[in-house]
Amino acid sequence: MLSQVHSYGLLLGVIILFCEASKIYTIHELNLGFEQPANSLPVNWYAGGGLNPKTHRLNTAREEGFDVSLDSTTVRSGKYSLRLRTIEGAHSSAREDCQNCFSDLLRDLRGKTVTYSGWIKTSHVSNWAGLWWRVDGPNGALAFNNMFDSAVKGDRDWKRYSFSIPVSDSATSLDFGVIMCGMNGTAWFDDLSIDTNGKPYAY
Repeated sequence: MLSQVHSYGLLLGVIILFCEASKIYTIHELNLGFEQPANSLPVNWYAGGGLNPKTHRLNTAREEGFDVSLDSTTVRSGKYSLRLRTIEGAHSSAREDCQNCFSDLLRDLRGKTVTYSGWIKTSHVSNWAGLWWRVDGPNGALAFNNMFDSAVKGDRDWKRYSFSIPVSDSATSLDFGVIMCGMNGTAWFDDLSIDTNGKPYAY
């Protein structure tokens, strides 16, 4: 799964959050509202950064100059949101994201169109923040969207964003998550959702 992130690791100052779904069996366990905490991160979600050319591994959030944590003060609903922010004085040279990848979900979504949505709030984000989703096949990426062209940056209050993306019958893996790119700023994410062919996904 990590190798699928590497080809997008050349952006400047990006943080990605991701969740590994090979052990996930219910929609509750996807933790799309970040209401299930595990220390400072939501259960089943992981943070990773850009590819380090020296070590050939993904940098940690701290190595990229980012802090990733649950936030109980700035929320759209429930007890927590997910907060991605740059660390003051740190020099970020690659990217960080939060991500979620599924095996069981892939089985259910093949041949369908997925609408992925979530609420985003930003403060002084210098580049952009967004949701992202990637579908891979035997020969590489089949579909990808990271909201790069949506210009969610600067100071913005909570707003729901979404995009639709096809999951091919030939898909072999899929990943999704949230992302912030830039040298400065904070982004909050809450209440993510997955719809298939116009209906909320549940299994």
